[in-house]
Amino acid sequence: MNSFIFSFKIYVMVFISISFLFLIIFIIGSEILLKHKVSENNHYENVRNNLWNGKKKYVVFGDSRALDGINENAFLTNFSLQGNNLETILAMADFHLKMNNIKTIVLQADPHFFAMYRLSKNQDHLIDDLIKKRRFSFMLLRPQYRQYILEYWSNYFQNFFKKNINYNNKMKINKNNMLNDQKTVQIRVDTQIPIKNFSKTIQFLKFKNFIDTIKKSGVNLCMVSLPVSLLYKNKALKYKSYKSFFSFLKKLADENNIIYKNYFNRFTNIYFKDADHLNRNGSKLLTKLVLSDCLGIKN
Repeated sequence: MNSFIFSFKIYVMVFISISFLFLIIFIIGSEILLKHKVSENNHYENVRNNLWNGKKKYVVFGDSRALDGINENAFLTNFSLQGNNLETILAMADFHLKMNNIKTIVLQADPHFFAMYRLSKNQDHLIDDLIKKRRFSFMLLRPQYRQYILEYWSNYFQNFFKKNINYNNKMKINKNNMLNDQKTVQIRVDTQIPIKNFSKTIQFLKFKNFIDTIKKSGVNLCMVSLPVSLLYKNKALKYKSYKSFFSFLKKLADENNIIYKNYFNRFTNIYFKDADHLNRNGSKLLTKLVLSDCLGIKN
């Protein structure tokens, strides 16, 4: 019996030691991967650097819809990041406003910013990493990288084994199917429904305060609601909270003498890569509209 207990303890110690070793290897390997593969020419790093040092007069703030939909050019910087909450967007815009001399802010204003899944997600660590001096040198401690570490490893191995081409082709097929997949689009719409009393949330109060800050600064503000596919639009507009959001935002813009452009219902399916993100042709068209409508630049 004693020998069995002794052997069991040995096995446990060996298991713990091997697990610890693999953890150390994973951490060190992840750090190397992030520093030498991921962060080079990484959009997140470019966004952070431009937040502190950018000199362009026209800027865009939003989430993945704006990231995919509005292209950067010689005079416009896109600070949009995938998954950004409204609070993060406003914090980034306010920081850049104080740090740099800009002329116009194009601000994404979409209903899903006031959906429960966005309102309840805390991004304080992300905001700190973007607008405060970094306290850590380890990439894994930065939330924008840490949350995608398994995805980075997956992409790395796919590239290593030369399988990334097939993977990307599958992704394109899946995304195209999403345009007309009734069930998938319905789930997405339901997830992104703005809550009924969105105008009474803390996030909306911060939104209004930001508008006041912009007005006092003398910087122009253009609010934009970005386009969605036909199926998404048809399902979304069955809900009163979607309709009321757009009318409420239009009223808010009129009261504050702010430009507001609603592109929600402007694009056909040929311009989308999935239910609510534009493809390359869609981004070219939307960028042209934003330049003209918000900045007065004909291109």
